[in-house]
Amino acid sequence: MNYCQKTIIALTIMVMAAAGMTACSCDDHADASSPESGQPQTFEAKTGDLTTMLSIPGNISMPHRANFSFGINGIVEELNVGFGDEVKEADVLARLDDDSLQRAVSRARSDLRTAEINLKQFHQDTSILEAEAAVKSAEASLTMAEIALKQATEFSISDAEIGVENASRELEATRKSGELLIAEKKSQLESAWNGWDEYLQTNEENLPGDELELLIDEERLWEDIIEAENKLENALRNPGYSIDKAQAEIRSAYDILSGISPDIPQMQFAAVQARASLSEAANDLVYIREGYGFVGDVLIAEHEDIDPVAGAKGHLENARAAWVNLVSGHIDILTTSYNPSVQGKELLLAIKTAAMNLQIAQENADASVDTAEINLSIAKRTLESASAQIMQKEADTASARANLARARDELAHVQDGLNLELPRMAFDKARLAFEEAQDQLADAALTAPFDGIVAAVNIDAGDQIMASTVVMQMVDTGKVEIAAAVDEIDVAKMKIGQQAEIYVDAFRDIALPGEVTAISPMGRNQSGLITYDLTISIKDSKGYPLKDLMTVTVDIEAVLASDVLLVPNAAIHKDRATGSKTVTVLADSGEEEVRVVWTGVSDGKLTEITSGLKEGERIVSSVDIEVTESSIEAPGADVDIMECISNMQELMPCFEKLMGMADELGIDTSTYSGGEIDWDEIEYWANNDTGEVPDDVQECLQKLLENRDCLDALIRMAEDMGIDTSNFSLDNMGGMMGN
Repeated sequence: MNYCQKTIIALTIMVMAAAGMTACSCDDHADASSPESGQPQTFEAKTGDLTTMLSIPGNISMPHRANFSFGINGIVEELNVGFGDEVKEADVLARLDDDSLQRAVSRARSDLRTAEINLKQFHQDTSILEAEAAVKSAEASLTMAEIALKQATEFSISDAEIGVENASRELEATRKSGELLIAEKKSQLESAWNGWDEYLQTNEENLPGDELELLIDEERLWEDIIEAENKLENALRNPGYSIDKAQAEIRSAYDILSGISPDIPQMQFAAVQARASLSEAANDLVYIREGYGFVGDVLIAEHEDIDPVAGAKGHLENARAAWVNLVSGHIDILTTSYNPSVQGKELLLAIKTAAMNLQIAQENADASVDTAEINLSIAKRTLESASAQIMQKEADTASARANLARARDELAHVQDGLNLELPRMAFDKARLAFEEAQDQLADAALTAPFDGIVAAVNIDAGDQIMASTVVMQMVDTGKVEIAAAVDEIDVAKMKIGQQAEIYVDAFRDIALPGEVTAISPMGRNQSGLITYDLTISIKDSKGYPLKDLMTVTVDIEAVLASDVLLVPNAAIHKDRATGSKTVTVLADSGEEEVRVVWTGVSDGKLTEITSGLKEGERIVSSVDIEVTESSIEAPGADVDIMECISNMQELMPCFEKLMGMADELGIDTSTYSGGEIDWDEIEYWANNDTGEVPDDVQECLQKLLENRDCLDALIRMAEDMGIDTSNFSLDNMGGMMGN
């Protein structure tokens, strides 16, 4: 064995000496005697208070502190304090740029004033009259919508269809009437030409031959134009007639016009106009061939932007009109320049009149057809819109009905006074907005809420900060308290108002007065250890510079029991077999009586007797402890002495092992001076991880540490009983521990 092993054995023997003596002295059958005289001492059972001193670790706390943030975003415009500065309540510590906030306050104030004026101007009677008028207006609108719907419904789709049929028949009748009239006028013109032709065959007229040929060309030109029109009509109505035939007639008429070159300007203009119209008509027929196609027997346009059919018709009509002007002008020249016979003049005038009548009839027929076509188009659109009009009228009626329902609801709303809530709500909303704007403006200035010291500054002037940024910390050093925690056993002994003595590690041997001010009802579980938070106020710091989180020890005198019957622990004996406890009562006659008692709490020196003994009775005890109204300090008062003695039995294997090691090392254990136990030394070797201490030895040392409270309590009890543990023989140690 090395030096550390010898040291461990010496420490263990010291523990065995103390514990062994205590165990021996607490033997169930040992008689209580005085250390000096050996005669029994008596003790009078008295009523008193049982107290204990609790020693609680903790830390200094300065609860009156604050972390500051502006609560709004902004730029730091002003910073008035630095770290460590002392400030007074209401001092401005810092300020944000508040120009926009001041404008917001002005706008909110204006909105509040507007809402206030609107609320004051509100009149309930006027609102009711307006709501009633709105209901009447809605009723009238509904009536009008229903009438319009009825009219639209009565003019049904069938009526519109009848209108289309009537317009179609009217168009057809107009066309036929016009065709008949035109045919009649054409017949009259042909008769006039025939009459002139017959006249020329039987009479010689004083007319130049070229003029006669010109009249013949004009007659042929008329026939070609009329034939071209007929061919075009037939081609459009019946695909069997070719458009090419109409084009051939147009070319023939154009050729005739090309050979007519009258000297008279009026006739020249008419000839040019007729040729141009025929040329355009011919071009239109080309477009007709290219842009139209036949579907069945119907010629339809293949492109919507091409309408050469109407153009061709119009150009042929223009050519005919130009021909009328040409013939009329020619006949006027003949009748005035060549002075034909009366019959000849009449026949020529008949041709002119018939040509003009034909043109007039054609124009009238075209106008009538155009009007009939317009009427038919209107009738068709009316038919198409009939259903849509009915649907629109139905929608208008439904909308009018809904408007009436809303107006009636609004009237009921106003009559109940609910509409007054709107301006009131608007006023309340504006007031809240104004207050919020004022609060934000106030938040731009950071002021001290109490006197204290600036503990931290986290900003500089010009910084852009967020609403939640902690810009500064402040603490009130004038308010100091202790934050501690007690276990679930000791918390039952605590109450508000208990006095305390506070020992600060930084200032040794100085006790500061304190008082328990708060005990948390909520416990905390940390690895199975239940603790409760405790707050102790410091009444007087005595000028010491206390700092936050300084380590302290708080001594609090706790009352275990008040006004209870107390006897010394040494006077109580426990039967190991039955577990019953007894005291020896000394009667007035001097006889001793062993009496069974029931015990309560103990402070390590005195124990409460709950039953089996009366106040004033004298009992035999080896120690005379006076009972006073105040409790006696007894560290470890919550230790059960008898349980500790029982625990000593579990330590015997460790004791025997270490004593065997002592014998192997030649250590004489027959006599050993005990004394105070060096627990620090034991703890050092128990936790030594250098390998010098065997595992089984460290296990024994750990068991000694686990029973430290019991061993200390046994030693104190022996000292209280007047037993000197400085000289104790370890001979027969095992026997004593076994008793």
